Amino acid sequence: MTETATKRQRQREAMPLVSAFIDDMRAAFGTDTIHQAIRNGMAGGCDFYASENGVELGSKAPNRGTIVSLADMVLTPTNDNAATARKSARRGK
Repeated sequence: MTETATKRQRQREAMPLVSAFIDDMRAAFGTDTIHQAIRNGMAGGCDFYASENGVELGSKAPNRGTIVSLADMVLTPTNDNAATARKSARRGK
C-alpha cells in the first residue's frame, strides 16, 4: 500500500461518520464534484471542513451564524438516479 493510500485509510478509520457522509455525497453529486470541494478546503478555501474524533480536515468557513451538525441533517436523494447511484456505490460498482 502506498503512503498516500495508508494515510487515507487511517483518516477513514479515524473519521468513520465523515467518511460515510463523503461516500454518500460522491454517490449523489459525483466523485469529481466532491473531490474538488475537498481539495479546495484542504488548500484553504471554505468548500470543505470536517471534524470527528478530534481530527480536523479542510478549512472552516467564516462564522456566519448557526452551525448545523451532520447528526441534525436529514439527507435524502432528490430523484431515483441519486438513489440508484448510491446503491451502486455501496456495492462497489
